[in-house]
Amino acid sequence: MNNRESYHTCIDILRETEQYNFDILYIITKKEHDKRQYIAYAFSLDDPEDMLSINVNSDGSYNTFPMDYWDFNIDDYLLKPLENGYEIDYMPLFEHYDVWCCIDQWREDVSHKDGLQKYLSYCQVNGISKHEIDLMQLESIDIMDLYVEKNCNYQIITSTTIGNNTIVLGYNAKKDEYVTWSTTPNRKYGYDIGHYFSNYRKAFKDYRQRCTDMLDRHLQIERNRTKPKEKNVPER
Repeated sequence: MNNRESYHTCIDILRETEQYNFDILYIITKKEHDKRQYIAYAFSLDDPEDMLSINVNSDGSYNTFPMDYWDFNIDDYLLKPLENGYEIDYMPLFEHYDVWCCIDQWREDVSHKDGLQKYLSYCQVNGISKHEIDLMQLESIDIMDLYVEKNCNYQIITSTTIGNNTIVLGYNAKKDEYVTWSTTPNRKYGYDIGHYFSNYRKAFKDYRQRCTDMLDRHLQIERNRTKPKEKNVPER
């Protein structure tokens, strides 16, 4: 989700510093003492290798710093801050595409693994998917296979989605325990109604049953939605 307020704040700063030809790549934010500070990265529309960092402090003061294009990289300037408590506040889809391309190129060479997982979680929650990326009609790319989804120390090992509903199966290696949860495709509302099991066979049986029940409910809704209305036949 993009925060237009922080975007406009940074655009105003660019205007105040007479950097009229710059636009924002992305903005990250961190909360301190109930107030937020921001870091934005901007590039010149005239020369993309001309870059700026905009630091907005929690008291509203700010500083801008020129950046070396050759030094800028996603690992150090996005994934590392995410590991250190920052969150994405603004990032347009085309910038996500560039981030996906960089991550896909590095893959196993990414240094900040926890930051990568946090970014991929952000993508899942906010609908940044291969489908959305493909709508840009650029080179097809997918990095969500790198995502290790976890909830309450359970790693999600499989999931099934039908419509706006999802059933997941998770495994906790430390407890040697399985769980099934009901959730949504983007996990926006968390995980509900956990069923816990001590062995895989019983857990997968429950997973299959919950998926079957979910399909039945979906088909009933589709039947009610598509069923033709009965015609009233006039009495003679």
